[in-house]
Amino acid sequence: MSFVTILLLAGHLICVNVGAAGPLVCVFLEWFEGRGNVLAGQVGRRLASWSLHLLFIGMAIGTLLGWLMWDATFQQVVNNLYSKMIAGIGELVFSVVFMAIHLVWWKKVTSPSRRHRLGRMLLPFLAATNSLYHFSVLFVLISNLVAAGNVAEEELRGAAFRALAFEGEVLARALHFLVAALAAAGVAVMLISLRETRAAGERPICNSLTAWGGKIALLATLTQIPVGLWVTLTLDRPVMLQLMGGDLLATAAFVLSLLLAFYLMHKLAKVALGKATPPDVVRAIVLMTLVIVLMTAVLKRSQTSVPRKTLSQRHVVKQIVTLVSERKNSHDN
Repeated sequence: MSFVTILLLAGHLICVNVGAAGPLVCVFLEWFEGRGNVLAGQVGRRLASWSLHLLFIGMAIGTLLGWLMWDATFQQVVNNLYSKMIAGIGELVFSVVFMAIHLVWWKKVTSPSRRHRLGRMLLPFLAATNSLYHFSVLFVLISNLVAAGNVAEEELRGAAFRALAFEGEVLARALHFLVAALAAAGVAVMLISLRETRAAGERPICNSLTAWGGKIALLATLTQIPVGLWVTLTLDRPVMLQLMGGDLLATAAFVLSLLLAFYLMHKLAKVALGKATPPDVVRAIVLMTLVIVLMTAVLKRSQTSVPRKTLSQRHVVKQIVTLVSERKNSHDN
């Protein structure tokens, strides 16, 4: 079951990565189309479609994961963050509607006026930034609270929520997700540009758009080095010890993921420089998938091997909730 959960979670992350960051990349692809790059428009419309469909698939996998992981602790965490999750559903509907409107509009009107194109580009920008901002923090926080088993007695709102949502570990992992999403979207551009070239009856080559997607993926992957270091430094000492040899499986997955990540950067650099062949693009996609699966295994192993929060932190959360409740009661009186 643990292995299945890891695969499902990795698949969920891949889907929501492209689904969340894909619309942001579509903004640039539509801009390129407006400057005369026909292939950019074809790739952009395909990416917009992929983003919308993968977002729904990611939501379905996420729902399945929630069902598999559901227990008393998970239920209490959901209760603690009930208002935030309801608001999150509204934000999700907002993003999906904007993505759908943009896709239909782009398919029906491929050559709009400059003013209409700029207005249309605003839709995927709002959808992407909304998804990347709200869901990265919220779901990292849910994951942390469920793994820790630390729940408050009342719903977390206001100061209590901000105290947890904007601590170093949550922000580091949220940024890690954002950068990973951009890398996945760049790889998606690489794959789609090759598919579109082949569909046009031309010899599949790594064209300039494939190289552009490689640059996005390479820059994002390089950025993961300092971001990953930040994530590591925010880990609790027991978790750090697990990764440094205390848990052989977690350590092996961690080391192998790092080695594959450096090999991935080598392949992405080749693509970004326009010197790659189609098999190189396929290898880069496979490598990125393996890195995501291994990093997911490291995350799940570290969360289940040792407790990640202390009782004192739980006490702090309760203190904050009590303080907020007292202030609210005082205000009502």
